[in-house]
Amino acid sequence: MYKNRIHFTVKDASGVKIKAVKLPTGDIKTDQFFGKTETYKKPIQAEITVDRSRQAKNFILVASYQGCHEKLGICYPPVNRAITLTLP
Repeated sequence: MYKNRIHFTVKDASGVKIKAVKLPTGDIKTDQFFGKTETYKKPIQAEITVDRSRQAKNFILVASYQGCHEKLGICYPPVNRAITLTLP
């Protein structure tokens, strides 16, 4: 998975916006198409900080990512996954 292909957005988020995303350090590799890039070979954990108004309770967090198969030299289509979150 390519670090620079991981993105988070909010949907249906009146009063909620992403302030910061912290991802762990990955392995540096030289890709024939993307050049020098940071990658992950195992699952990772992202730390996402949000700003929100007091009234904001629910929103949808969308994670977008893309990876490639090193041995075959092909990239998979980008993936989008959404989860509904309730804030305390």
